[in-house]
Amino acid sequence: MTSADIARAEGLRSREQAQSVENTTDAAYGKRTAKQWDDQYMIGDSLLVAPLVAGETSREVLLPSGAWYGLETGVRYEGGAIVHESCGLERMPIFVREGAVIPLMPALAHTPRAGERAPLELVHFGGVEGAGTLYDDDGETFAYESGSCGWWGCSVKRQPHDGWSGELTGPSGQPASYGPVTWRYAQTSL
Repeated sequence: MTSADIARAEGLRSREQAQSVENTTDAAYGKRTAKQWDDQYMIGDSLLVAPLVAGETSREVLLPSGAWYGLETGVRYEGGAIVHESCGLERMPIFVREGAVIPLMPALAHTPRAGERAPLELVHFGGVEGAGTLYDDDGETFAYESGSCGWWGCSVKRQPHDGWSGELTGPSGQPASYGPVTWRYAQTSL
């Protein structure tokens, strides 16, 4: 997020007003009065993680613009704003951007070895078309450093009569490490 986005979400009149608080000796020596957002982070463009620490049962989260869903709760949020999330330490607040396609596979003791395939589920979030990216390599060697790897695009399109279709496109028919591939469309939570 840009400082202008943060200023807008915090209700400040301008980016300059936000920076005027940051660029002071009070801010430099721990007497900052404006909220800092450095304890939440993005994983790619579609997942936002806002962890809690011991003793916290809720927190404020600054969501980037667009629509977002609570990964486990399915609650829909409008981004470009600060939201309050109550969950305790049993669940980490994770948000998914609407339209995201998130690849999931079962927990394994190791990455699939050459010739092995792990089941892959591609989960599409929300009610808009979207896309995601999937990476694959042999899982054992450093051959990816010389280009022996692949990136696959995962795209979801709306079909006539309220249906959905997903397509996996990449350097070959399907990634070597995954199969079978299944899709879930228009989800709001896991």
